[in-house]
Amino acid sequence: MSRSRRAVAFSAAALLSACTQLDPPTAASPEPPASRPLTLCDRPPPPSEEPGPEPEELPAAIQEVAEEVEGVRGLTYRTAVVPEPLTRAEINRRLRESIDRSFPQGIMGRRQRAWIAMGALPAGTDLHQAVLDYAGSQFIGFYDTVSGEIVFIGSEDPSPLEELTLAHELTHALDDQHFGLERADALEAGCEEEELSAYLALAEGSARTFEQRWAVAHLGPAELLEAANEAAGSFTAPPASVPPFVGSLLSFPYPNGQAFVSALLARGGVAQLNDAFRDPPVSTEQILHPDKYPGDKPLDLAVPDLSSKLGEGWTLVDEMDVGEGWLRLLFDLRLSSNEAEAAASGWDGGTYRAWANGSRTAVLLDTVWDGEGEAEEFAVTMETFSDGEAVSVVRGQGAVRVLFATDRSALIALETAAGV
Repeated sequence: MSRSRRAVAFSAAALLSACTQLDPPTAASPEPPASRPLTLCDRPPPPSEEPGPEPEELPAAIQEVAEEVEGVRGLTYRTAVVPEPLTRAEINRRLRESIDRSFPQGIMGRRQRAWIAMGALPAGTDLHQAVLDYAGSQFIGFYDTVSGEIVFIGSEDPSPLEELTLAHELTHALDDQHFGLERADALEAGCEEEELSAYLALAEGSARTFEQRWAVAHLGPAELLEAANEAAGSFTAPPASVPPFVGSLLSFPYPNGQAFVSALLARGGVAQLNDAFRDPPVSTEQILHPDKYPGDKPLDLAVPDLSSKLGEGWTLVDEMDVGEGWLRLLFDLRLSSNEAEAAASGWDGGTYRAWANGSRTAVLLDTVWDGEGEAEEFAVTMETFSDGEAVSVVRGQGAVRVLFATDRSALIALETAAGV
């Protein structure tokens, strides 16, 4: 598994009366929505673009894997790649540095409040620590988009599992040199979470696909079995501090990205995949439904800042685009996979804003859908999912607004501020 310089890698609602309408979020709002405050998503400054270690002659075993990956990916290295074998402790130290920048405690502390109110996380979750704990149990290598360096747990005489890791990261290096994976860093800096999730799925889907093609072409049955046994001993289940939603969100790019890449390859071969890096998918909807790529792009929604209408003590603490993938993983927590998939399908855009007042949190999520049927299915499912909690679901024309809160009084304050 891998990470670039950014460490990614990621409700009974009161049924309102039929006369209550939610204006479509694309319509003009009585109170023009404020632009996203930069302080909500400010991250520590990115590392200076220092060059990586000077390339040296690679050990024969690593050089062989590098040349073989060129063959299966159909690309050649434009500059030398520097794989650096490290210990688990050193990998974890460098991952923590990356995660501290990509998932800083300030942003994660505010975001966890919103996600707890929405039912994605259990009360008391430390989201920053959960990401750290997940990475420490699941990651054995990463590719650095700034230095072009590959870091992996292993040695200069790699085992079959270490070779698989190298094949994965070497694919990242090839994709980066030809198409520029630093796009992920730009999306992260702009807090474009939904588009970032889609782009990471493309990158990880490519790396996983060609890692596996390399293995089929260059590892024998005994080596494949050895790699499987090594993997069983190298990866542990995420610790209890990692809520299921966090684990699912961080692992989302791998299987879903691979399925997306497989669809592209079936559609037009490697040339189609290369074109996707030049014109990347912009939503997890496109990742989950490759037939919607590249034409079906989501609507941009702007949720109004209700801080002043909520009253004294309420402050805006978070804002995030919410895609089909995020909603499907949310529903997966309590519903069957088929129900979750059906309820999130037909998504055409989604954004929330969250406010806090002491220990209380209120969240307003606006969504739009391909049609009335999809909107109604989402609304009904959200009511089922959130049964017994402080949530309101408001229907509109092809749109659904969901109001979440940590308690009934906070929900009433949010309903009043939103004019529900």
